Amino acid sequence: MNPEDIKRSWQMLNRKIDELDERTIGMAQNLAISKSQSLQQRLGKRYRAQALWGFLLPVLAPLMVWIDLPLWVGIAYGLAGVVLGVINLRFSSFISNIDYNDMPIVDAMSHAVKVLRRQMWVKRVGYLLGMLIVAPLMYEIWRLGEPDLFVSACTGGVIGGVIGLYKQRVNSRIARQLVKTLENDIKQ
Repeated sequence: MNPEDIKRSWQMLNRKIDELDERTIGMAQNLAISKSQSLQQRLGKRYRAQALWGFLLPVLAPLMVWIDLPLWVGIAYGLAGVVLGVINLRFSSFISNIDYNDMPIVDAMSHAVKVLRRQMWVKRVGYLLGMLIVAPLMYEIWRLGEPDLFVSACTGGVIGGVIGLYKQRVNSRIARQLVKTLENDIKQ
């Protein structure tokens, strides 16, 4: 082989390496966007499911009156469920109605940070409504004078609270993963 052939082969090899680097970077960016969209869709679905559970609470409200609780407790229970359902549904659409593929990465990151902030707001409103409903509900159940019913309500409240806290932690983790994924995209 003469030096010119070696030089041409070397230059051709460098071009192919550059092309492979560009393809790899493009594929990594597409993979990162795909991961962020997957996290976004997953988080939106979780909040839609929570909205459905909130909308089911009015169905349980007549049971409150059936066990001789005051009518206002059943109405408040059902209304709290509807309010929580609407809040979760609106938050779900806020999460899902943005397509990260169609926007610059900085704008996508900004939206993801807004998701984190609103998630904290949704959590606080949920806690507040929960306390406003659970405290009077437990008081009224206590006033009925049936210890078995009160123990059952307390057990259900503890189990529901643990499940709710677990779901909230998972949702927070998904939202933080979304932000981290987009941060990594910006750094690259």
